Amino acid sequence: MLLAGAHGLFVTIAPAANREAWYAVELYRSMLDRRPDGVPFVTLALEDVIAAIGAAGDADLAARLHARYTDFSPVHRLIDEWEPFTED
Repeated sequence: MLLAGAHGLFVTIAPAANREAWYAVELYRSMLDRRPDGVPFVTLALEDVIAAIGAAGDADLAARLHARYTDFSPVHRLIDEWEPFTED
C-alpha cells in the first residue's frame, strides 16, 4: 500500500482486559514507529467498537458481538456452580 503511494491506517482491535494482546499491539506499534514512512497506528478496545456499532443503529449486531466476544457471564456461572470432586 505504502509502496504504491496510497495512504492508510493500521487499526488493531482487542478486548480491553487482554493484557497479552495489548502487549503485542504495543510491541508491533514500536516496530512501526521506527519506520521512516511513519505508518499511522490506531488501537481500539473491542468493547468500544461494539458500543459504537450499537450507537450507530445496529443494536442486534452489537448484542450478538457482545454475547460472542465480551459476555463472560456464562463462564462465571459455570465457575460459581462448580463443585470440586471429592474422594469417597
